[in-house]
Amino acid sequence: MLRKTGTLIALIHSELSEALEAHREGDVENFAEEMADVVIRVADLCGGYGIDLEAAIVAKMERNRQRPRLHGKRY
Repeated sequence: MLRKTGTLIALIHSELSEALEAHREGDVENFAEEMADVVIRVADLCGGYGIDLEAAIVAKMERNRQRPRLHGKRY
């Protein structure tokens, strides 16, 4: 059974927070491990919903490529 979406997103957020802490501490090895955890959790969430993550990334990158830099904003 697929966990609730909110729980899965919270777990992704938790991994990102752990990555930030590793980065703050200068722990490059742990930072890389935590970033891998983020990707694994995102892939798991997408897989549970039948999302073709690779296709979604390619489509989003193409859409971003066609947009003006910073979307007309200063920053």
